[in-house]
Amino acid sequence: MVHAEWNNLVGYCQSHSYVGAAILSALDLQEKNEGEETALTEDEEMAQALFVFRTLVDLYLPLDFYASKLEGLIAEIESFNAILATHLPRLVQHMSNLLTEGGDPVDPTDTSQIPTNPYIVKWYSTLFVNCFPLETTLQIWDALLCDGIEILHRVALVVLRHSNGLSMLIPLSFPSPWLS
Repeated sequence: MVHAEWNNLVGYCQSHSYVGAAILSALDLQEKNEGEETALTEDEEMAQALFVFRTLVDLYLPLDFYASKLEGLIAEIESFNAILATHLPRLVQHMSNLLTEGGDPVDPTDTSQIPTNPYIVKWYSTLFVNCFPLETTLQIWDALLCDGIEILHRVALVVLRHSNGLSMLIPLSFPSPWLS
């Protein structure tokens, strides 16, 4: 909520709570590893968490990723759908068949028809916080800081490739040996 006061383009998005909680958890882990002599006060910890959150959201994500209409998030999902259609066309066709339930086939070249929204919005908007253990999520974030937003596409593609598409049907909340 505090971030929304600074960046009114972004505003508040429910997924911010997941990202903020992961940042606070990571700071707690860091503090435990460093020992009590470096312990922060609660206000210092909150200020540090806000700094990390603002840096992540304002500098490393598209400006409109969390905007009121989620234009940036939607654009990234459309990009991912194009990547998915190129790299996993059989999975796209399978998902499309499930969507149409034997009706008219979906054109796999029309990426707006690829049914990724049930899971990809959650994955991207929370930056995979609710999908992986914290340590794995932090590795993804490290890659995001180094390689940019396209890491979200890479991670999602790897998950779908290695799960044979089952991640759509089963919530991804288990340790993932291929990303650890």
